[in-house]
Amino acid sequence: MVFKLLRDCFIPEDSAGEFDLLFQICTHVTQGHLSLAVARLLGASCLLAIKKDSGGVRPIAVGEALYRLVARSLSLQFRATFSYHFEPWQFGVATHGGCETIVHGLQATLDLHPDWVVLQLDIWNAFNIVSREAIFCEFWSAPGTLDPLFPFVRSFYSQSSPLYFSMGTRTGDISTLLSEVGTRQGDPLGGTLFALGHLRALRAIVPQHPDCIFSSYADDTHIVGLVDQVLLAFHTL
Repeated sequence: MVFKLLRDCFIPEDSAGEFDLLFQICTHVTQGHLSLAVARLLGASCLLAIKKDSGGVRPIAVGEALYRLVARSLSLQFRATFSYHFEPWQFGVATHGGCETIVHGLQATLDLHPDWVVLQLDIWNAFNIVSREAIFCEFWSAPGTLDPLFPFVRSFYSQSSPLYFSMGTRTGDISTLLSEVGTRQGDPLGGTLFALGHLRALRAIVPQHPDCIFSSYADDTHIVGLVDQVLLAFHTL
């Protein structure tokens, strides 16, 4: 379902009634009132291969417009909640100027502690390997604040979703082999869901290293402290 189809079907210029219908449909999706079969199809994506300038191809998954519409709306609605939930470790979600905040914070910390070092970690393939179980556990650890969002996430992340592709006259369906890992490419909530899983890991690690300071911008994690303490924290990850 493409955006133009949604626009033409539900949002004509001369009527507001169809927009009310679209709102009801989106509300139904948001509340998780979908069968597993419908949620699986609505969570499907078309797989495209974009040629890289350096050679090879970059796989791009394009999700359903209705799903992305609802997910984007939820990401905006819960922006303040996300910002509060991720403090003080994650600055890549719902944090205005998050990257600059980390840079200036690191510089100020090193100015106060010239003998400290910064270790920056870029998690390989992070969004595809984050544990969905960890994401769900983070929802459960924050009763009340993220509860309204959980039915939507559960509908689309408790099972695998198909990836449709085309090669000339051939078409196919590559379904995710494991539904326990990864966020969907192009999902407006993908970065937030990854950050929830990553935050779950930080909650377990940070108390073990009280002499280090941790901060993350999406999947880029920084550990600050004395060399031996930073290395010890690194080996714990």
